[in-house]
Amino acid sequence: MESYSLFQHSFGRLIYYYEDKSVELFNLKNDLSEEHDLSQTHSDKKKELYTKLMDWLRQTRAPIPTQPNPDYVAEK
Repeated sequence: MESYSLFQHSFGRLIYYYEDKSVELFNLKNDLSEEHDLSQTHSDKKKELYTKLMDWLRQTRAPIPTQPNPDYVAEK
């Protein structure tokens, strides 16, 4: 399983993946099944939610992976 952090917001959900540092953004009001990643078309919202996620992780001193998960195998 890939390591990630998730931030839920009224807009939707942002997922940050630690292995490849990628981000996915979903509007759960219109896409409850998370099929349409909006991270490329809503870059301002992506940046805003990413910043909130990173601030929250720092404020709560949440454990953050510092090395890739050795059991993670990327899908091809």
